[in-house]
Amino acid sequence: MGNFTGTPGLKRNYSNKKNVIKYCENKIVQNFILIWLDSSIGQLQKDCQYTISELHKVFNSITLFTDLDACREFIEKKRDEQIFLIVSGKLGEKLVPLVHKYVRLDSIYIFCGQPTLHKWTKQWEKIKLVHNQIEPICQSIVCDAAQCEQDLIPTSILSSNDSSNQDLQQVNSSFMYSQLIKDILLEMTYDKQAISELADFCRKSYRHNLDQLKIIDEFERDYDKHSPIWWYTRECFAYKMLNRSLRTFDIDVIAIMGFFMKDIHQQIQQIYSARSSSMGSFIVYRGQGMLDDEFIGIRNNIGGLLAFNSFLSTSDDLNVAMKFARRSVGRPGKTSVLFNMEVDPTLTSAPFVSLNNISH
Repeated sequence: MGNFTGTPGLKRNYSNKKNVIKYCENKIVQNFILIWLDSSIGQLQKDCQYTISELHKVFNSITLFTDLDACREFIEKKRDEQIFLIVSGKLGEKLVPLVHKYVRLDSIYIFCGQPTLHKWTKQWEKIKLVHNQIEPICQSIVCDAAQCEQDLIPTSILSSNDSSNQDLQQVNSSFMYSQLIKDILLEMTYDKQAISELADFCRKSYRHNLDQLKIIDEFERDYDKHSPIWWYTRECFAYKMLNRSLRTFDIDVIAIMGFFMKDIHQQIQQIYSARSSSMGSFIVYRGQGMLDDEFIGIRNNIGGLLAFNSFLSTSDDLNVAMKFARRSVGRPGKTSVLFNMEVDPTLTSAPFVSLNNISH
């Protein structure tokens, strides 16, 4: 096993049940989680506290395991979140062949004392890094998690058969739910208390992340000083929670973030209404990685309708979109996708806006 970086005095509450050491019981509000398997973690809690606190800047959910079987069962049961796995070399050699096939397992990092001894790692594509220091692993995880967030935009498909059938029971359920949720949110009314309620909820979910807690305080105090789009485009809890809740149809989180979603939509609508009449047709692009099963679903429904069930970011620069698409080339379980979208303001009912001068 490699070297931990430690900081004395940092306190955490731990529970050890069935060889599981949980660093948080937070409600999952992100698209990804971190799992760390190492038989020595129980003896090194004090040494790895600083490392865990640094990882909490990226992950609000971190679970540590000392037992291989418990870790494997946990991974097998996950359905909604992408998993980032840190594992020791000894246990990794046994665990990786058992879990590598799972779609929700995004990336694996081997943390070991002698990387050169673990040649077995070369045969597994999801292993991103083998190292005897935790800092390079953490740096790699930060980059990979950011790409994961970019890729996990919720979509739903209305097939060509459904679109010609007036029987709503035949319509893709996620397509119906996303439209229904949108309509309900836009009809709701909210008061100032909604901001404080969201802030309180976020503090519980990010209670181990000091950086995010500061931003949450700022959000509650200064929400009206900036535009909703400014907050949404800021690198913080807001867009991650919002995107994840819409992707998984987490009604509790959608409800508590309802005012924020409505405010963003209204700002987009206001700017769009003022400018759309003078705009001609144009093309925008979006590059991303897509899970293979999602891509197959789109490919099998050519001629149907594709709905992005969230606020969708695109670019009018093809090279920018290609850069994002290339990041997923060769990633197991993913297909690199480039969306080419022609937008005609006279035909579309969905408002859109350029983020120039209004984003964070």
